[in-house]
Amino acid sequence: MTIRYLSFDFDECLFNRAYVQLPHNNFSKDKTNAVLVKNRKFLDKIKSENAKFSAAYGFIGSTRQDYFIDMINGGIYTPGQFRGSCCPAMATICEDLGITFDPLLLADIDGELAIGTSYQRIMDEINNGTWSDNNKNIHQHASCASMDEYKRTILFAQMQKAADDHPEEEIIFDFFDDRLDILGTLKQYFSEHNHMIPSRVTESSCPDSVP
Repeated sequence: MTIRYLSFDFDECLFNRAYVQLPHNNFSKDKTNAVLVKNRKFLDKIKSENAKFSAAYGFIGSTRQDYFIDMINGGIYTPGQFRGSCCPAMATICEDLGITFDPLLLADIDGELAIGTSYQRIMDEINNGTWSDNNKNIHQHASCASMDEYKRTILFAQMQKAADDHPEEEIIFDFFDDRLDILGTLKQYFSEHNHMIPSRVTESSCPDSVP
């Protein structure tokens, strides 16, 4: 059977307005089930769709591809808009959906690190209580030298890894984002440059529903 990859945006998508408006819970909201509660209908739909596939996997499809962007976008300086890190939230989502989390971040590629290193270092900072203050970090964190706002590089890297990890499988790759300009740009880009999509991968950057 065909396998499925899911790539999720966070800010204004899974970290939607209803999630942001929840109390920050001593700045630990991202480590709770809040992201599930405020995305329940959407996640249940995804879970139902996953039954059609032999396996499903999840990527972080946010521009939070390194520690620094994750921390800055977390809203630590605006408690009323606290989002927190997408890293524990993504693990919570994958567990809820019953899918395998792939921890690839572009910081791993830019920093020439083993896949999952940047994600684990972020989680270490969170568990150590040092995520919100980069002056107290216990790790040196690789950063992305530049970030494509429209996420073409993110999806390219993720689709290539999916194909490399599953050389015999047909793959459906679904990307979810709240921004129509990003979805439109991705659709146009990969339509014009379809050689950038591995031969066994079918990419959808315009799913019919987001949170």
